[in-house]
Amino acid sequence: MFALRAGNSADGAAPSPAFSARQLGGSTQYPRQLGKPKDLVMRTTCLLACCLGLCLLSTASARDMMEGRRKEAPAGALSTNPYQVGLGRPTGARPVPALGRPIVIRAQSADSSVVHTANFQEPLKDAAAGKPAAAQPAPAQTPATDLALPATTGVDLSCDTCAGMRGSSGSFYGSVEFLLWRMRNSQTPPLITTSSVASRDVDFIPGAIGSPGTIILFGGGVDHGWRPGTRLTAGYWFDPCQTLGVEGSVFGLEHRAVTYQAGSNGIPAIFRPFFNYSPTLNPPFIGEDVQDVAFPNRLAGTVVASLDTRLWGAEANLRKSLCYGLTRRCTSFNVDLIGGVRYLSLDESLQIDEFLTVTAQPNGGPDAGTRFVLHDEFRTDNRFYGGQVGAHAEFRRGKIFMDVRAKVALGVTHQEVSIDGATVATAPSGVVAVRQGGLLTQPTNIGERDRNVFSIVPEIGVNVGYQVTDGLRVFAGYSFMYWTNVVRPGDQVDRVVNVTQLPGSPVPFSGPARPAFSWNDTDFWAQGFNIGLEMRY
Repeated sequence: MFALRAGNSADGAAPSPAFSARQLGGSTQYPRQLGKPKDLVMRTTCLLACCLGLCLLSTASARDMMEGRRKEAPAGALSTNPYQVGLGRPTGARPVPALGRPIVIRAQSADSSVVHTANFQEPLKDAAAGKPAAAQPAPAQTPATDLALPATTGVDLSCDTCAGMRGSSGSFYGSVEFLLWRMRNSQTPPLITTSSVASRDVDFIPGAIGSPGTIILFGGGVDHGWRPGTRLTAGYWFDPCQTLGVEGSVFGLEHRAVTYQAGSNGIPAIFRPFFNYSPTLNPPFIGEDVQDVAFPNRLAGTVVASLDTRLWGAEANLRKSLCYGLTRRCTSFNVDLIGGVRYLSLDESLQIDEFLTVTAQPNGGPDAGTRFVLHDEFRTDNRFYGGQVGAHAEFRRGKIFMDVRAKVALGVTHQEVSIDGATVATAPSGVVAVRQGGLLTQPTNIGERDRNVFSIVPEIGVNVGYQVTDGLRVFAGYSFMYWTNVVRPGDQVDRVVNVTQLPGSPVPFSGPARPAFSWNDTDFWAQGFNIGLEMRY
């Protein structure tokens, strides 16, 4: 295999895309970095504080409004509501004795036979002079009866007021959403190149990074594109006014791979670039180099690179009503606190496979007709386990509503990295030889590793919707999720190779153990749009 290398040496609450070749001209573009996780946490905290302040201000406004309504209704006035009739006399007050003719006021509910009476004294006037007559003792009377039914406050805070303070009624609720999200690009080293120059000499290696005419076909920032997905949510309220409940949710994005394939019979030339660090060679070689995949009058071959990503998660929360209110124009709101547990899973793999056929025997190389299959694989798994807190606010005006949900989860991410590779050589005679390691995977970095790290997962979502019926509503919105300290396969690739490990090396393996493994963390985000349907019963 070593003889195939050409160089100058002997080488992812409740109501609240296939990859095309990138020819970058030898430069690699990387996506813009997001703000620090600390900034996101601060923004989430500010949002929660704003929700709490809004709640307190709205509650105070509702209280002031109710007090004003009480002042508008003078004491002793009879309400027009037969179930809210009251004379308004303060509890414990005694009627002021007066002289005059007794007056009886009778009040009767529309659907009741009970009659409430109250007696007052009206001063008598002298029939002739029009003056008050002499005081006379009042006749014995039945004790006065207060109309002490509950007095209205002017704002009815019952659950049925203005289509409900909490929006739709019902103890059970569930929603299904269609997602269209995209994820942060995966960073990989340049993995496949070509060159506009197909000749090489001692001082020039076509296809190597930094050489004139080199074009990167695959590598750098790999765009995953927009991916569809689904989110399911279900919950239950323990009381009619929906002040305490539980909620569960699960989501997932489509499992899809970004794949790039390049092949030729030698024209154009195709290469796999790496950094050759072989100080024990004679002469030593340290610098950018390539392994040939297809080269004129030497090799015909195909290389396939594939980056596979799977993202899904679940959570369970307790919802507690913090406050809710109703304005004069029938605009209502509610704010809930949420707390619970959260799970996230991000699995990714990067594979590079080569299928080579020797078309002409190079100097000291394998016979013509010899076939090689090389396989490199880097796999990462991330599992987040943590607790989360947050707030969910919903605002309604008529049948239109908007909800905002912000939450942050703190916990542990269990990271796993698996590196594997192999080379299979088949001679023209049919003899097969298998060895461990491809190009970027060698015994020095092959293996499985795992560890636990602390992570923060903030998320925010906004929905706007329409109440179709009391038990049905539709909505659309946007969500953004950030996840700190994850491992991704492209970051685990060490492109420095000591070629004395490769088959055909003129010297035994010696020198630095490269490629090597080291933990490389990064942050991950996913964002996108959603459209959904919610039902309550």
